[in-house]
Amino acid sequence: MEKVVVIGAGRSGRGYVGELYDLEGYEITYADIDQELVDRLNGQGYYTVFKIDEDGSEEVRRITGYRALHTIRDHKAYIDAIVEADYVSTATFPDGFDAISDDIVEALRERMKRGIKRPMAITVGANYVGVYDYYSKRIGDQLNEEEREYLNTYMPLVESIIRRASSYPTEAQKKVDELAIQGDCLNTLEVERNAFRFGEGHVLPKFFKMVDNVKREMIIKIWIGNTLHCSYAYLGQYYHLHSSFEAAVNDYVSKCSYYACEEAYNAVAKQLGLPMPRPVKEWQGIWTYYRNPSLQDTVLRIGADPIRKLSRNERFIGPALMSLENGDVPVFICRNAAYGFVFTNPEDPSACRLQEMIREQGIEKTIVDVCQLDLSQAGDKVVYDLILQSYKEIISYNPTWYLFVEK
Repeated sequence: MEKVVVIGAGRSGRGYVGELYDLEGYEITYADIDQELVDRLNGQGYYTVFKIDEDGSEEVRRITGYRALHTIRDHKAYIDAIVEADYVSTATFPDGFDAISDDIVEALRERMKRGIKRPMAITVGANYVGVYDYYSKRIGDQLNEEEREYLNTYMPLVESIIRRASSYPTEAQKKVDELAIQGDCLNTLEVERNAFRFGEGHVLPKFFKMVDNVKREMIIKIWIGNTLHCSYAYLGQYYHLHSSFEAAVNDYVSKCSYYACEEAYNAVAKQLGLPMPRPVKEWQGIWTYYRNPSLQDTVLRIGADPIRKLSRNERFIGPALMSLENGDVPVFICRNAAYGFVFTNPEDPSACRLQEMIREQGIEKTIVDVCQLDLSQAGDKVVYDLILQSYKEIISYNPTWYLFVEK
């Protein structure tokens, strides 16, 4: 039985990547920084994945036979698991990249110490443009020439794309299993075609879908698809909608989201040579997907961690700056980003911190800091102005009252 370590036991880690490895009979070790989650996974001994198809049909899978390790408390066992694995697959947020990179370096040196020359592969996946470049630099900067050669020969990094829309369970699903995950029925994981080093005759997991340029596909996903998805969330929450489905069928929210997605598509298409204009069938497919009432992903889940999602390389600022490079003005991308600055959720630390920043230092500096803008650069200044003006229009505060307040 081949072994895999899935780093990140959250929605995508256990509900998508891990579930696919389980389908093919791999021995799975989950590794996560969340000690409570690790203990619950081990204590319960199973979790449930609800896979919902476009026609509303549901496949329910119970995953068993795994083990879960805490990356700090169980550090030695965790590193040993990487050393012994055939595959390592990451599915985390960017704030975990540095620690994971350091752990890979530690495991690499342990493998070299033990004289292991059996190839493995490390698929690095996240909703982040440039995930491979980040890991490659962080790891490579710590290695000497011999260690770099070992990495490239026996432990290659393989960029992958996290695509399945994995979400929190519904109340009904939670009654079945508090650790449940719900998502769509996507049963493939896109990976860079020529990155593996196993040699002839080795059989890769059947769910691996070979792609020639994963970074290109990641830009398309994050800077087009996720721009639309997050627009649903930020406008939807502001207009008191609960799910992406409700946002997709709301006249105003769907219109603003469509135009932002169109701006993003045009920007990326000019850079990557995609068809212009976007084929009608592609638009129809996207809207059919999001207007499926069976996929009730919440706007709070989609919009979570707004400080990250409003940052420079993410789903609004990335395509906005690319749009300006092409001579276009990203009016709706920036307008929808402004709704992100009014996104609130008392259970989301990032959303709470964002509102705290606005109260403490004002919206102007907050936009600069969160979006990582350099106002001396013309494109950055345009993005800043567009977001700020839209924010002023969106908020309920009316400055005229101040003119008549006695000092």
